[in-house]
Amino acid sequence: MKKILSITLILIGLQIGFSQEIIINDYQAFVQLSDFHLKGNVEKVTSTAYDANGNTTTLPFLENEFYNQVSLIFNQKGNITKRTNSLDYKGKIGIYSYIDYLYNSTNRLIEQKTTVINNGEDPLRVASLKDFKYNTNGNISSLNETIKSKTSTSIYQTDFSYSNKLNEITTKIDNAISSKNKLTYNKIGKLIKEETVSFDGRKGLTKYYIYDQNTPIYLEEVVDNRKQITFYDLESGISKFQKFDHNQNLKLELVFNNQKNITSAKVQTFQNGKSVLKTYDLNYQFDAVGNWTKCEVSNNGNVNYVIKRTIMYY
Repeated sequence: MKKILSITLILIGLQIGFSQEIIINDYQAFVQLSDFHLKGNVEKVTSTAYDANGNTTTLPFLENEFYNQVSLIFNQKGNITKRTNSLDYKGKIGIYSYIDYLYNSTNRLIEQKTTVINNGEDPLRVASLKDFKYNTNGNISSLNETIKSKTSTSIYQTDFSYSNKLNEITTKIDNAISSKNKLTYNKIGKLIKEETVSFDGRKGLTKYYIYDQNTPIYLEEVVDNRKQITFYDLESGISKFQKFDHNQNLKLELVFNNQKNITSAKVQTFQNGKSVLKTYDLNYQFDAVGNWTKCEVSNNGNVNYVIKRTIMYY
């Protein structure tokens, strides 16, 4: 269940500005302007994706991977306060869900609430309510999440134990222990192994990390003797993110320039059951502040997608 919790936390960062780094802390909340690679004192950014025919759409990566339109609102401290996710409903953009963020006096996230309305087609439902608590050192000590579907409610509690560093993560579902994560560090304090053990003692996902100085460049994820590998290659001014599936086929490759914008991508698709890579090139237009406002995504010289961003500043 840790997997579900971690996905909901990092999803924001992956969608609005795909991370070009290997994530060490799965529970890190991406809430600041810098996490979204936005410059200046941004108040609101709305991103809408279109296909080659001008219809709103989703695409295989970037912020519109799951939604036709994504809107973010930030306060003057640079923290996100609201996210709105919209889909295409019979040719018109409608709100599927929105997320509200609440901070304490020290600017730490203490509540994250996801409300689903599905364009009014379903009764309003608080699908997820997260409560964050921190220790005296400012590190997260517990994360409680109530998840509601249309038919059921579940309560997840994640507790974080520290010595000098975070060394154990315990996840409970409806007050029963589901799993424990053991974290191992090298002599200079870098996380090199994270192992998940389920409530019945069975080993689950194990992660191994390798670093280039302070930068994690290799992640190996092993579960049931199946391996998935992620590389991060940092060259002069250019970085490359590669992810491989369990059969060691390239699943995703993103190449970033020194402004942390994706310039090319390879995305795994399947044709007749075989893994095939589709290659994209990305070209941007920028505003006076340096944030991109339009991105054309091309394949073999033909524009497949256009992403337009409207940005408001304080």
